[in-house]
Amino acid sequence: MLKTITPFLKDVQKKGFFHLFSANSLGAIIVFVTQLILAYLLLPADIGRIKTLQTLSVVFIIVSVLGFNISTLKICSDIKYKLNKFEYLSNALSLVTFTSIAVYLLLFVLSHYKLLSNDTTVNNLAPIYFLGLVPLSLNQILISFFQSSKEFSKLAKIQVITKFFGMFVIIILSYIIGLAGYAIGYSISFFLSTIFLLIPFLKYIKLNFNSKLIVHHWKFAKFTVLANIVNQVNLNLDILIINYMLLDLDLYGQYALALNFVLILRLIPMSIQQISIPYFSEKSDNLKEWRRVFNKYNKILILISTIGVFLAGIFVPLFIRIMFAGKYDMAIPFFLILIVGWYFRSLYYLKSGALIGLGKIRDNFLSGLISLPITAIILFFMIKNFSIYGAAIGNSVSGIITFIIVSIIFRKATKNLNF
Repeated sequence: MLKTITPFLKDVQKKGFFHLFSANSLGAIIVFVTQLILAYLLLPADIGRIKTLQTLSVVFIIVSVLGFNISTLKICSDIKYKLNKFEYLSNALSLVTFTSIAVYLLLFVLSHYKLLSNDTTVNNLAPIYFLGLVPLSLNQILISFFQSSKEFSKLAKIQVITKFFGMFVIIILSYIIGLAGYAIGYSISFFLSTIFLLIPFLKYIKLNFNSKLIVHHWKFAKFTVLANIVNQVNLNLDILIINYMLLDLDLYGQYALALNFVLILRLIPMSIQQISIPYFSEKSDNLKEWRRVFNKYNKILILISTIGVFLAGIFVPLFIRIMFAGKYDMAIPFFLILIVGWYFRSLYYLKSGALIGLGKIRDNFLSGLISLPITAIILFFMIKNFSIYGAAIGNSVSGIITFIIVSIIFRKATKNLNF
């Protein structure tokens, strides 16, 4: 087994996986440490409110970006468009600047009329918190461009620096102001990261709208944006439902803390997916080589995810007990339930990335579209009848179902290809 795996690890190291994974790991640890400190500074109910704001941000950022992050990654990875890749980047940034401002204004109106959440505090904080939506949207495009150019090391350094700064700003402002300080610090940190990500490309970027290039972007983006919305709603439907139900906010804070631990585990499949998409795109004209690359990364993903879930199940509960001295013990059963769903979800990330590399974005959308109503029914029933505990169980059950659906569609999408 080790003789088989070692060449895989050396190969992905050459490709930059460990640059990206280490940066993503450190970045997630920074975010995680920030959440732990906030758990001490703020009430458990406020940790739940932060999770609600974060979840709403994840969903609305997709609407802002319109899938142009994936189209940028796909087009700018292609050797055929190497000479005019900065034109594609410029057009993507121009469009997303406009759409992100429009989405922010929509969120401002929704929060003003108390339609964003049943929680008054969430509605009051939203106009400040979602100021970060504009720079965060631009970051999605810029990060995809870095990945398409395989500048993983440079991207890693920028992400680490900006996340460290963001952590200090958020913690200091939260200590001084409270939950409102978190919202302010969140927005400031993303404005800074956008500046750092833009600097290497400033001389090449000219904001303009070229309809021909935007149409080409949209060819890949149209199903991506729908697929991403559906997939993120699938992943976060428990929080979205809780957001509109009057449930125990303190218990919700415990659940939110458990979800924060699960988010760290998502680093593994997300990093492997990010590093693999440009290579799947490059190999899309050589289907035999494409299959070889997929099998290689898939073996790595299964191995790491399996080890990760067992280690997490043992050490995370111990960490929670020791670190919080009983304050968040109720988060432990939530976490143990949630990692089951995480494990199955981690196994389909690479399949989604491989289909993107082949340009079969429509199949990703289809798998999410089929999963969404099933997930919605399961979660609504479980949350309505079993409150927060139902959310945890429903989350994991829906993860298993989604894995089965994605696997079936992936098999059908690739079986007729001439490998």
